[in-house]
Amino acid sequence: YMLATLLMRQNHVVGVEEPGYPDARNIFMLQTQNIVPLAVDHEGVTLTRANECDYLFVTPGRQCPTGVTLSPQRRQNLLQLAEQNDSIIIEDEYDAQVLVQNTTIPALKSLDRHGRVIYLGSLSKPLAPGLRLGYIVAAPELIQELRHLRRLMLRHPNVFNQRVFALFIDQGYYHSMLRRQYQLHRQRGEILNKALKQYLPTWKPYAMNGGSACWVDTAAEIDTTVLTHYAANLGVLIESGHSFFLDFDKQKHFLRLGLGSISADLINKGVFNLARAVEEYYLYN
Repeated sequence: YMLATLLMRQNHVVGVEEPGYPDARNIFMLQTQNIVPLAVDHEGVTLTRANECDYLFVTPGRQCPTGVTLSPQRRQNLLQLAEQNDSIIIEDEYDAQVLVQNTTIPALKSLDRHGRVIYLGSLSKPLAPGLRLGYIVAAPELIQELRHLRRLMLRHPNVFNQRVFALFIDQGYYHSMLRRQYQLHRQRGEILNKALKQYLPTWKPYAMNGGSACWVDTAAEIDTTVLTHYAANLGVLIESGHSFFLDFDKQKHFLRLGLGSISADLINKGVFNLARAVEEYYLYN
């Protein structure tokens, strides 16, 4: 929100991943209606329309919501395009657990040689949203302006929480915790994938590489906004995928399954009940 408020104006064009992070897209739309959807494939965000954009918002480490990691070649292409077009890339460290493990593919910001990338993240997923702690890595001039803006928005940030977390990082506890989370999520993902193959074999799950959620294409004529109600009646909470699309009325057959707060021994039963919910959906619709 701070970056959009500080940098974007009504005439600016912003490229967002399609599907992509809905909160970021909605924040940008408060500043400009010139939003360009950038399709996502197995290598991450595509660049076909990227040259139209003044700003590009991407989640290259683990794309939100598909979980795909942006390929090394496409990272280089994206950086070159930004330099050629005088555009700015906003890199969101989505699902930080995977980024800790995926050290063979560096962040865009670490490859940036021309100051084209603004790197941001938060502690919402790995720790708790209630901490209200995040970070931005950018040019000193931009950081200075952001500090001025933050003072107007939040005059007294919680210095105690910042200090405690700084010590948490310095002592090595944070990265140790991320490694444990990664292993837990990867284990849960394997169980989920096996259960989906057993009970919903026609569904197509995307990459489950240690992230906290799994993106699924039901590959069927099914409205997942309606399916959520049938699933909830059987004790299974799922998230319809329509809100991740700019034109969400045409994309109702995707859904997202969260892994961050469910015990591994409950996943198989959950998918079994989800399959029952699908049967009820088709029975009454």
